[in-house]
Amino acid sequence: MAKPAVVAIDIGNTKLALALMGSDGVIVGKQTIPTEADKGVSQAISKVMCGVKALLQSGQGTATAMGIAFGGLVDETRQTALLSPNFPGWRNVPLVALLREAFPGYQVVMDNDANAAGWGEYRFGAAAGYRSAVYLTVSTGVGGTVILDGQLWRGKANGAGEFGHMIVSPGGPICGCGGRGCLEALVSGPSIARAAIEQAHGFAASGSELANKINGGNGDVLGHGIDARAVCGAARAGDALGLAIMNAVSDALAVALANIAGALAPEVIVLGGGVMNSADLFLPQAVQKAAAHLAGRGAEMPLVTKSASVNDIALLGAGALALDTMSEHK
Repeated sequence: MAKPAVVAIDIGNTKLALALMGSDGVIVGKQTIPTEADKGVSQAISKVMCGVKALLQSGQGTATAMGIAFGGLVDETRQTALLSPNFPGWRNVPLVALLREAFPGYQVVMDNDANAAGWGEYRFGAAAGYRSAVYLTVSTGVGGTVILDGQLWRGKANGAGEFGHMIVSPGGPICGCGGRGCLEALVSGPSIARAAIEQAHGFAASGSELANKINGGNGDVLGHGIDARAVCGAARAGDALGLAIMNAVSDALAVALANIAGALAPEVIVLGGGVMNSADLFLPQAVQKAAAHLAGRGAEMPLVTKSASVNDIALLGAGALALDTMSEHK
């Protein structure tokens, strides 16, 4: 293992992850701390500062740079954390400047968590060794990263890679962005649970245990414990409603994969995020459907694979960003 050289920080809505990372991508001294978003931004930032200080004092290596993966929007200069959709009160926080002030002499770099995760896959994960790649994260939301000719393509105003808002079903379910038929509205964790609840009455006579469980209450997702994990578990057990939802997920994902392959022709498409823990229920079917569509014009489907590290990939990416800035300043 290479001597730890950078601090990696992943700021999410539910947890804060911090670690030291070596130039070989090996993470050591990892800390995971509840974000407690309901308690405000200041306490979360304080936790980050304390965590970084503890890592630097651990004696496990001499870090000279820090990388941040932020679970929200960052400005075009990647200095300010603009907002986090599920973190009330987070607005225009100069996160890079705050860390530089607290830890003088350290280089600090930041990007949104999707870009960081995709870069982590490219540097140390399933996309390593390829020159062009697309990373798609499917979790509470759907985000992505585009890497072209070995460079992270951010697009105008950091807008590239928003595959979650690619329209895959015109006139389909309303997305959190206000549009209809977005990929996120069909394949994200909350969307999977919502679809099961909305369709449960139609499966009442099918013998679906999932439908019966939903129909037995008031239809509230949290009240029934009906989340994406429950729907996937039902599908794995052969439940009719669960299988129908997984088929719909594979249809939507197939459209997205075919569009990505057709527009960008990457060498590899990597999928990560919590929903990918159940990828066997829908991903093979989605790839087959996308490949069949592309074959109609003689095009080949790129390699499609799961993330090498679903849980730590954004942290790896944050560390990779820090390693990059160290190289640039040599």
